[in-house]
Amino acid sequence: YRSPGLLSAKWTWRSQRHPWRAYARLITQHANYQQLLRRALQRNMGSPMTTSGLQVSYLYAARYVYDGTVVQNDNTVRITPYSDPRQVVLSHTVGVRPSGTQAEYRDQHGNTVHRLRVTEYHRELLLTAVAVVRLYPWESSVPDMPLAALTFNEDLEGYVAPTAIVAPGFGATLAHRIAGADATLVGAVTRVNDWVYQHIEYRKGVTTVNTTAAEVLATGMGVCQDKTHLALALLRALGVPSRYVSGLLTKQPGDTHAWIEFHHPTAGWLPIDPTKGRVVLLGADYLKLAVGRDYTDVSPVTGSFLSGAGGRLEKVFSQAKFGSGQPSFDDAVALLGPTSVGRNAW
Repeated sequence: YRSPGLLSAKWTWRSQRHPWRAYARLITQHANYQQLLRRALQRNMGSPMTTSGLQVSYLYAARYVYDGTVVQNDNTVRITPYSDPRQVVLSHTVGVRPSGTQAEYRDQHGNTVHRLRVTEYHRELLLTAVAVVRLYPWESSVPDMPLAALTFNEDLEGYVAPTAIVAPGFGATLAHRIAGADATLVGAVTRVNDWVYQHIEYRKGVTTVNTTAAEVLATGMGVCQDKTHLALALLRALGVPSRYVSGLLTKQPGDTHAWIEFHHPTAGWLPIDPTKGRVVLLGADYLKLAVGRDYTDVSPVTGSFLSGAGGRLEKVFSQAKFGSGQPSFDDAVALLGPTSVGRNAW
């Protein structure tokens, strides 16, 4: 959250590491991938994923509190689930309290963005998002190809270009060493994913949202955001279009998570997770919120407020529920519990 002039504080939510590589490799080597995937979902979620998909209710809530009266609050939010053929958003609503004006649009990456303005005086701000999403299974197999033969359209060039956080040049030698001689696309992506998972220690509190991929490599530690940035740099150094994904793990309420999608010439965008070590992602384990070149394109909330006092993010929480109906604003707010500023928050 950014508040130019009066308050400057940036934040992100990060997720814990959980090894899963052995099971991921078992799935990728099994001839009947779709059958395994559906059985796994039925065991884990109690509801089978079929070709008709699996319905999920999504809730998000964030509470900001202020030390004095705020007379105007402006925010740009990307807290609505991303919609694509494998994750279809059936309904979505973004709420703000006190009430204010809203404008919705799609950015250049296809993310749903809301711009919110509150002019009612307040000392607490609540932001919420609720949605109903239908998740569909991934392809049963993906054809491989020589990495040297990889080509892509100019609309993907932004996903191999450097950014302030992800500058591929520093990691080119390492990336080609990891990929190996005569590398294939899927093989190189898998090796990069495994290398980051094995060599970068998961540790909180040692990086910020501005930590670069080069700094992550130098220190050898970070969280999901950092592992994702480093893997992006290595993949782009190999010429593989790849993008940052912000979302949540459906079985881990509370935190959001970061992972990668790389572009396959025939299968489109495919996910990998260098924090979990997963090269195959079960469709019902991940809910995608936004995509971009790096974290700066997907930050859930950026904004500023006008006040003579400071403020802070008190609590944020996100959750996915399987088989539930349409959630409400109050359902989302209930995730936060009571406010610390008392009854006179507005």
